[in-house]
Amino acid sequence: MINNLKKKFKKFLSNERGEFGISALLSIAIALIVAVFILFPGIKGISQKAVTELDDWWETTIKNEIFVTN
Repeated sequence: MINNLKKKFKKFLSNERGEFGISALLSIAIALIVAVFILFPGIKGISQKAVTELDDWWETTIKNEIFVTN
């Protein structure tokens, strides 16, 4: 059964559809790798800024104006 799958896979890779499929998979893999190195650090910075701003808002608005403690 495994040998049969190997033969079918090799036959698929030998035609143009197989070459296109492998090229598409490689393109997707490269795009994901690039996204990890470019987008994720930016997303981290944005999320840290959002959390900092929410913390400031909580301290100045909610804690100090709504839940005032003497």
